[in-house]
Formats: sequence, structure tokens, C-alpha cells
Amino acid sequence: MTRINREYKIHSSALSICFGDITTSSAEVIVSSDDTLCTMGGGVSGAIKRAGGEQIYNDVQKCIPAALGDVVITTAGILPQKYVFHCVTLDYYAAPPEDDLRDYIIRSAMEKCMKMLAPLNVSSIAFPVIGTGLARFSLEKVCVNMVEVITEFLFNTNKSYRIEIFLFKQPTEQNIMESLSLFEAVAKAIDRYQYKAENHLPTASKPSAPMPVNHLKMAVQSPLEAHDVFVSYSRKNMDLAMLFCQQLDEMGIRYWFDIDGSYSGENFKDVLVDAIDNTRIMVFLSSKESNESLNVRKEISLAVSGRKRILPVRLDDTPYAKCIRYDLSDIDWIDYTPENHDSVMQKFRLCIQMYLQGTQS
Repeated sequence: MTRINREYKIHSSALSICFGDITTSSAEVIVSSDDTLCTMGGGVSGAIKRAGGEQIYNDVQKCIPAALGDVVITTAGILPQKYVFHCVTLDYYAAPPEDDLRDYIIRSAMEKCMKMLAPLNVSSIAFPVIGTGLARFSLEKVCVNMVEVITEFLFNTNKSYRIEIFLFKQPTEQNIMESLSLFEAVAKAIDRYQYKAENHLPTASKPSAPMPVNHLKMAVQSPLEAHDVFVSYSRKNMDLAMLFCQQLDEMGIRYWFDIDGSYSGENFKDVLVDAIDNTRIMVFLSSKESNESLNVRKEISLAVSGRKRILPVRLDDTPYAKCIRYDLSDIDWIDYTPENHDSVMQKFRLCIQMYLQGTQS
């Protein structure tokens, strides 16, 4: 039986801090914290595997390897829930992450979980305190990151959701004291967002830190390396760009992606020309920022003059810059919205496959 220790009202939604076994939650989704190979061998993931049966493990194994900060969605086996969200917080084969990357991992996974509720037509989800088991993330920092993402999401939606965060199976004097950081994080986040809402201030929280380039499996390190896709984007859209790079990772397609401006020195122009010359497709992530970028405009022009296939993905409703519109006026695009994430990514993968087949000699 779920024991609710404390409940907070946020607009028409409820956020509950619970003691109990997460597998007994009545939420439609339960969340697991797992490693990049989704072994389901940890505390919470192991408990979900034991309660839900081997079907969950068999389903999640179809999606490995997964990236840190990613979320793999499976059925719930014999459990009454509709889905299990597997948050990837641990890589056994990599060095322990620095604090910034830990923050990114938690916030990225949490944001993806919350954004998937509407597309899956579910209104309730139960989380453990992800990353605090075998990954050994700081309980206090994880609590702050989880609560900030949840609170921002609930303050910016008109739908009603029931969110649960499970702490320990049984409340004791010691673990209740350890949980004070979570209670405090919730109270502070609600106060902060309530103040912003009442004073009509923006409620967006600090953006997640980008994942380091060595965590992108199929990104090439040199413009002369063989690659099929060049990703043209504005670094102000880093988080969204990473979503499309992760799709290319899962497809096993090598691509060029300048994640941190490391080629912004004297050889920047040479590197870009080489990277575009050696690609087969350009993915253009169109946004207000990318259409204002002089470098992006030049990348589009180089791709057109080099007769490269271009796949535009519109991240917002910003019209193309005039010079870009001239080059792309007869090319169809994909519209991305978080609400249609799954269908958009499916269309993106299909277009990439079709474009690659069309460029084969």
C-alpha cells in the first residue's frame, strides 16, 4: 500500500512524496533508474523486474545501448501499470561523470519523462529518486533537479497530473531526516514558480547542460572521416539538436556535429567545407536562432552548391531567412513539437533512410 507522506497542489495537479514500494503505486507509469545496457540489476530496476516479469527486461533489451540522460519506454509486464520508463543514469564503462553532467543526466531524463505523458495519454507517473543508487548521485542535488523539472512542467500545463516520488519502502527516523532535502526542494520550487506566475515572470528554469561530445556514439571527430549526415543548427538549440543526434546514434549513422565550437579557430572555414564536402545529407534544424546565424546560412549555401540532399526540421514557426528560403523553397520539411515527439522522430528516421537510399551511387 502506498503511504503518502506529503502532498503538494500545483495548479490542478498533485505532487506526492511517498514511502512505500514503487511497484505498488496505482500510477499509470512507473519509472526505473538503470544503466546504458538496461541490465535492470539495481535496487529499483531489479524490484520492477521481479514484480513485472521477464517481459519488461526482454522489451528494454531491444533498445540497448541507450545514452546517459535518455529514457527507454517499455510495457509493464504483469504489473498493472501501462508503461515503465527506464531512465539511463549510469555507464559502467565510462569514468564517473562531473557535477554538470550529472545535472544534465537527471534533468534530461526527467524532461523526457514529463514530455511523454501527453503523447501516451497518461496522467499519472511514479518516480524513484533516480540516480542515487548504483550511480551514487547526490541525493540533495537529484532532489533539486527532479523537483525543478516537475514543478516547471506542472506550472506550464493546463492538464491535471498526479506525480509521485518514492523515497524508501519504510519510513524511519533516519531516512525521514535524509528526505528533508526533498521536502525543502519542493517547497522552494513551488514558492519560486508561484511568485513568478503571480508577477507574470518567465518560468523557464536553467537549461540543461549539453552532453559532452564523447557521449555521442556516432559523431565523427574529423571532417575527413566518413559520415553520412551533417547537422546544421544553432548552439542555442543544443538540447533539441541532441534529440536528433541520439536518433542518428540509435540508427548507427555517422554524422558531423560541432557540439562545443571546438572548431571555431583559424581553421573553422576549412573544417566546415571539408565536413560538408564529405557528407551525403544535411539536416537543417530551423529555428529563430539558426535562421539568424550567419554560419548556418553559409552551411546551407555550401550544401546547395555541393548538391547535397537537405532535410529541414522546423523547431518553431520562424520563417526561413530570405537567403535560406531561396535555397529551400521547393524542399518539404518536418515540423517538430514536444507533443508529437514520437511521430516526428519516426518520420525523421524514415526520411533519413529514404534520403540515404536516394544518394547511393
